[in-house]
Amino acid sequence: MKIRSKILLSVGVVLIFGSCVVKAQSIYTPYTFTTIAGNPGYGANDGTNGDARFWAPRQMAMDGNGVIYVADSYNGTIRKMVPSGTNWIVTTLAGQPGVLGTNDGFGGGALFYSPNGVAVDPGGNVYVSDSECTIRMITPAGRVSTIAGQPGASAHLDGTNGSAQFAFPLDIAVDSNTNIYVIEYTGGSVRKVSPVGTNWVVTTVATGFYEPQGLAVDAAGNIYVADTFQDTIYQLTPSGTNWISTLIAGKSQTSGSADGANVNARFFIPYGISVDGSGNVFVADNGNNLIREISPAGGNWIVTTIAGLTNAGFACFQDGTNSGARFLFPSGVLADKAGNVFVGDTGNNTIRKLSPQGTNWVSSTIAGLAVAKGSIDGTNSSARFSWPSDAAVDVSGNIYVVDASPGTIRRVSRSGNNWIVTTIAGNPSVHGTNDGIGTNALFYVPSGLVVDLATNIYVTDTYNHTVRKISPVGGNWLVTTVAGHGGAAGSTDATGSAARFNQPTGVRLDGATNLYVADTYNQAIRKITPSGVVTTIAKGAGFSFNYPNGVAVDSATNVYVADTYNNTIRRLTQIGTNWTVTTLGGASGVAGFTDGTNTIARFYQPVTISIDLKNNLFITDYGNQLIRKMTPQGANWIVTTIAGSSHGRGKTDGTGNIVRFLEPNGIVVDGLGNVYVADLDNSAIRMGWPENVPATIATTGAGFGFNGGQFGFILTGPPGQLVVVETSPDLKNWQPIWTNTFGTGALTFTDPQSTTNPAAYYRARTP
Repeated sequence: MKIRSKILLSVGVVLIFGSCVVKAQSIYTPYTFTTIAGNPGYGANDGTNGDARFWAPRQMAMDGNGVIYVADSYNGTIRKMVPSGTNWIVTTLAGQPGVLGTNDGFGGGALFYSPNGVAVDPGGNVYVSDSECTIRMITPAGRVSTIAGQPGASAHLDGTNGSAQFAFPLDIAVDSNTNIYVIEYTGGSVRKVSPVGTNWVVTTVATGFYEPQGLAVDAAGNIYVADTFQDTIYQLTPSGTNWISTLIAGKSQTSGSADGANVNARFFIPYGISVDGSGNVFVADNGNNLIREISPAGGNWIVTTIAGLTNAGFACFQDGTNSGARFLFPSGVLADKAGNVFVGDTGNNTIRKLSPQGTNWVSSTIAGLAVAKGSIDGTNSSARFSWPSDAAVDVSGNIYVVDASPGTIRRVSRSGNNWIVTTIAGNPSVHGTNDGIGTNALFYVPSGLVVDLATNIYVTDTYNHTVRKISPVGGNWLVTTVAGHGGAAGSTDATGSAARFNQPTGVRLDGATNLYVADTYNQAIRKITPSGVVTTIAKGAGFSFNYPNGVAVDSATNVYVADTYNNTIRRLTQIGTNWTVTTLGGASGVAGFTDGTNTIARFYQPVTISIDLKNNLFITDYGNQLIRKMTPQGANWIVTTIAGSSHGRGKTDGTGNIVRFLEPNGIVVDGLGNVYVADLDNSAIRMGWPENVPATIATTGAGFGFNGGQFGFILTGPPGQLVVVETSPDLKNWQPIWTNTFGTGALTFTDPQSTTNPAAYYRARTP
């Protein structure tokens, strides 16, 4: 028998189908949300309600007086929100906005390096997980001290105080005994920081557990590959007709941002890659928002970070020196002969330039404007890009950019101190496979490009599964197809249009004008000779990811974990000196949006957890843009959605699925059941409370299912109590279809139109 609909009830109901017992959602209660502080404008202003400004607020905690503490990540501060009547007064508790560092001290004299998590103990001490690999404590008097970890020492090492090391701590929670629990991004571990006298002892509680995107070729014909979802960089060296593959940087399936030699270095989703004349390799470390340099040194490869700051989040744009520069999902990178590095700063819709000054690298924005998207030609920041994903430069210093989303190829030319952006091929309003002149040619989400000495441009036309060539002809640009056939995916080695690719991305040239292509969805590296002959030179597949982010602790010291990239909610229970792990909700490695019981439910990158006085869990389901609730019911956990829509992103206040979030990150619930959300990409703090639907009806635990083809269930309640059953196709528009009054026994509801009624949800309530 197929169940045609989900059931959402304001009462608990048992569903029985033959011998199989399934539980419906225990208590579906939509929450109403409003914005109480901040707005979708970035800043660090203190003030009241919407006059305050945040820059990517992350985790939050609340003390016994209802004061909220916010890790205002990109401002490098800890903010304090004090309720005052119906208002909230926002002040800065510690750190200096925009000034990053590791200094201990009082208030603004202390510095943080992108704080991520925050927790508060019963004595009013605030604990902060700082992305510069430390755990910090702020006393009620405002003094900041480092209690565990070493600034800048990214590693996983247990120990006492500063002898311990963390690899990018994220969320943090504290129990009634002032034991601090920290979720560690790199390595996927849960750490425990325990007070022992005047010391803090760090132990490990639990540990848990790929598709090439970029490549480059050096003067000797060696190929460098960014094996994106393996988080590694490989070198392919020609040996006769074979290729020898060597891992030169990163560790397979172990992401992070540590600098170091060879396999001691770490990457997180590296995309674009380029090599300069001296053999230095540059990488756009997309997931870390970093630009990296890999330099050969006596048989080793030394990785250093030249620009950007890892864990800088999703709303980040800033020029500066070295780690003072900020990027948002950089995808393309290019080294020119003068030693400059150009970056396709994809998430910021800009083209950036990194200029070497001594041992430093200075970032500047040369085209585009952060945040504003479009496909507008113009000068400097008046130009608009939508999704710039790669760049190349010709012998005259002109830069060519593939603007993936509108499907265009752009040129950025220097004119004095200005940069002029023009579109040379593709039509931003039409996708297609057409060859032709200029805007008569069409692309479908192109990704990578390279230019040869004769100013011919080669483009991987990703969704068309082809490699295209753009040649200067007089004052025009002629687009032709080199290899592959538009719209036909495959993996065939052949010549020209007989060859097949599957969503190729990166492309580069060698000195003999052979093209090398990262054939992403084939997990392969392909070679195209000048005569159009396509061969496969390297191939491999496989992936694994986990990356837990959020933790919470209940009164019994059970630790709850948002196992983000496993898309699950897990519980750690201590038994003696050991910890056992149980999955409470979601299915490991299976993303989705389904309310239901235990592993029937689905999440998509859950990030943060909070727990209320009744042990209900509240979760920011980051990838789904939802707020979820998990209710314990016996040995089971019932997952419901209380606000947001998995089909919509934005910033809309309202009730239930009318509410819109944009990357909701932190969450906390107070003693009255109010829920507070750090809405990261909206730079706002949102407050939610349950819709006023009295839950006075209880379940009998008996009877639910189809009766003669009709849908029904059993309700009980106090004699004389009126009950209304409503249906809705979308949780927004509820229609009453049945009203009755309780007598001395149970009431049986059946929907006579259930075999044809398109309603997806039911709820029972009192008027």
